[in-house]
Amino acid sequence: MARLLNLIAMRLSLFYVVLIFVSFALSLMLPSLGDVLEQRNESCYWMNAMVSGVECGPDVYASSTQEFVFSFWLYFLYLPMFLFISPMFMLWQTILLYAPLIYLLVRYVLSVRQRSS
Repeated sequence: MARLLNLIAMRLSLFYVVLIFVSFALSLMLPSLGDVLEQRNESCYWMNAMVSGVECGPDVYASSTQEFVFSFWLYFLYLPMFLFISPMFMLWQTILLYAPLIYLLVRYVLSVRQRSS
């Protein structure tokens, strides 16, 4: 049973890492706000406010979901930086965000140690 749970955790963590890289790659293909002024309502674009991010117009299908997917990799940068705003709430979000990566790192270190001994 423990082996099955370990396998599931490993696969979910690997899927999580793939999701981060896909989010990064997809967001790099988006234009900036200056390039889409005419089609602003029906497209997604990079927004340069105080904190950069991706924004989708109101006519975009599932705009909030697309914004989340395109901006997912940015959470790894922004959540630790904004811990001072709401420490407890942001702390739990940051721990949950980094947990799969930490799990993969610990598994890798343990496997290297096991092979070397």
